[in-house]
Amino acid sequence: MNTKYEDVSDEYFVTSDIRIPIKREIEVDGAEYAYLCVFNEDVWKPVFWGKVGGSDVLFRKMGRDIVYLPVFYKDGRLLPLNDPFVLQADGSIHFLQVDMRELESVTLERKYYARPDIGLWCEWNKGARFEISKDRGFRKAQTVFTVPECKSIPNIWQLDTLVKCRYIRYLFPEDKDVLAELSFYGKGEVEGQLKPLKGKPFASDDNRMKTLSKLFDGDILTYADLNPYLSVEDSVGWVGMDFGKEVEVTALGICPRNDKNNVIKGMEYELFYWGGSWVSLGKKVALDYVLEYDNVPSDALLLLKCTTEGRENRIFTYEDGKQIWW
Repeated sequence: MNTKYEDVSDEYFVTSDIRIPIKREIEVDGAEYAYLCVFNEDVWKPVFWGKVGGSDVLFRKMGRDIVYLPVFYKDGRLLPLNDPFVLQADGSIHFLQVDMRELESVTLERKYYARPDIGLWCEWNKGARFEISKDRGFRKAQTVFTVPECKSIPNIWQLDTLVKCRYIRYLFPEDKDVLAELSFYGKGEVEGQLKPLKGKPFASDDNRMKTLSKLFDGDILTYADLNPYLSVEDSVGWVGMDFGKEVEVTALGICPRNDKNNVIKGMEYELFYWGGSWVSLGKKVALDYVLEYDNVPSDALLLLKCTTEGRENRIFTYEDGKQIWW
């Protein structure tokens, strides 16, 4: 503890002075100070200290709308002195107390909160057009689908009417030029199944193909950015696909630029709740772009990790059918 620092938190945001009780079963062992932690980079990190006052600890000028875990230091370890709690916007305290008698089912879509630009990247593709043509230059183009609102995952749309073509292209919306993946599908051998269609991508300017090739690399974290390649004379961004012969197209797909923190089909995940330490609720391979877990304790602090890849994880609570991030 460094007493030479001055806390000026209340000069920048609304704060509260709070007293946190020490659970009766916790042995203080003469500790003079306790600490409040926030969850960051996959661990609880102390951010402020408070003086122990018998059966509770006083913490001054704590920021609101944050989940904290109160702890002692003992033998180099952090030992919780109470449950994690939310210091709510109105200054009240809500302890996240696990009750295994009240269990619920949860539907999870992400393992990390969605930054504002995630929504923008999705919005940027709204209004994009898929066009077909009998010629490579698309002199006579026919629009077969216009992109509606989409999610930050691979989106696939079945066409109302089967389309036959050799050339098809994705025409970016005006002034928008970023996309992660682009795909085309025909009928599979099994009823209702889709078969990816392969071909040779091309554009109006061959210089653009270095970035546009990322649309077909199978990696949703890479993305095409046309902006450096567009000019005043040729400002319309598009990428075409030459199937080599006329094929039947039954579905179209895109994946917006994203952070891959959505639940991803085919990857393995593990859900935890806080019960004095992180307790596993089991591992699951995602069969779709959501995960369903049953028998989850209500009012619990939760953490979802992808065991396949990725390092960004964030704590959340589950309220009214939604993940609330902290």
